[in-house]
Amino acid sequence: MNDEPTRYSTPPLELPWQPPEEEPEPVLDCPGCVELARVREWARRGGDFTTITDANILLRRHPEGH
Repeated sequence: MNDEPTRYSTPPLELPWQPPEEEPEPVLDCPGCVELARVREWARRGGDFTTITDANILLRRHPEGH
């Protein structure tokens, strides 16, 4: 019995280059937008890139109805 795992060699996967999206701008007279922008800045100062991304996604979705 062979306990050695099977290893497969595959070529590197090349993904198409996509330019980074610009961060959405909050609507200044909207309390929800202002709060999301505040959270994004707080996360940026702390190096929390996941929260920055989440805030950007929510800001992009939030303008519905503005």
